[in-house]
Amino acid sequence: MTSLKKLYLLVGIVFISPCLLFAQYEGEGINHLIVSIDTKPAHSYQDNLPDELIRFINSHNLLKKNDYISILQYSVPANDPKLDKYVRIPSSGGVKRHIFERIDDKSALKSIFSHSNWWRYAQSTYDAAGYSLSSIAKPYSIAALKTDSKLVNRTFITLVTDHRYNAQDFYQELEAWRTNTNSRLSFKDIMEKCYEVDREYFMNYIDTKVISSSCFLDLYELIPLRKDVSFTSVFYYPPTLKAVRVKGEGYRISLPIKNTVPEKFITKRIDIVSIFSNGNRSKPATRTNKDDFEYVVMTRERGSIDTLKVSAWLKLVDGFYNATLLTPDDKCSPGLNVTIPIEYPDDATVVFGIPLSDSFWFFDADDQYMAALKLRIIIWALIVFFAALVLKRLGHYRPRDKQIHLE
Repeated sequence: MTSLKKLYLLVGIVFISPCLLFAQYEGEGINHLIVSIDTKPAHSYQDNLPDELIRFINSHNLLKKNDYISILQYSVPANDPKLDKYVRIPSSGGVKRHIFERIDDKSALKSIFSHSNWWRYAQSTYDAAGYSLSSIAKPYSIAALKTDSKLVNRTFITLVTDHRYNAQDFYQELEAWRTNTNSRLSFKDIMEKCYEVDREYFMNYIDTKVISSSCFLDLYELIPLRKDVSFTSVFYYPPTLKAVRVKGEGYRISLPIKNTVPEKFITKRIDIVSIFSNGNRSKPATRTNKDDFEYVVMTRERGSIDTLKVSAWLKLVDGFYNATLLTPDDKCSPGLNVTIPIEYPDDATVVFGIPLSDSFWFFDADDQYMAALKLRIIIWALIVFFAALVLKRLGHYRPRDKQIHLE
């Protein structure tokens, strides 16, 4: 790559990234669609299946510009008793393709699902007889896409399948495969990955489109079970903030925040908004990728800032997908919003109810009460000193010259 091309690429990343971040944290967010294709019955799929799949995706508004798409194949050969080849990533020329691939424009799907590409996705990468095992396709497909660098707001999965079990039901399908392949995997071993996904997500069924008697499109959304998480259950913070009067600056409001479960939730962004007593709001102060920090804001007038509203965006660490971003909007996790009240101290007084003013604040710039105490001690010391002088003068009688007579 020439230096000029590298420069263009860098400039492109700089200009595109803010747009992607904005979409991810605000508004519609970023979707991820997983298309998982059963390659066992590929020979029976209709020629118009790619076009039908695109229409199905568009009818549900699953993808827009900057969203992600991933394409997977599933089915297991009879000579794979460990399920190592069950879910696969299609490759072209030895390079894996279409995993968390960006959708650039409306024509991207037509390019991805062109007929020449489609049959490469749909055809099995092995020639041996095999099994679909569609009953476990969804969780195994999710677990095949573990990432530490991508974040999405919503995840959808579409299965391209013939709706045929290898036996009469879910359980019998797995048992039939175990028996016929002499697999040493127990039913529990096979299901462990399914249980792992089920502990973190609910697979919400949305729709099925019938293409033919041997081809169906099943659509699900992966709903995080932890979407009801609250700010309080993740972060340590004071339930009430105590404002501190500072000499010459007004009042300092400090908010320490610490993520108490970073192994489960990674803090991606926190917004803090000052809500004023007159109802106005400040622009959000944003902190990104920080699990532990202290936010400080100053106000000149006592009681000017009434509360702080804090909102958090969290990456869900599920251990197998790691791409889910929990957001504080009403559609996802509104519990990630919290409003913290602020209490203001009474102004310290020096003597006789006179408040401490900045003009006579000579000590302890961050502690008005200690400053007032020291000033009070000095004032009373001066009062006692001058009172003693006066009493001393009054205690000694000195007659005037006219009052002195000789007898």
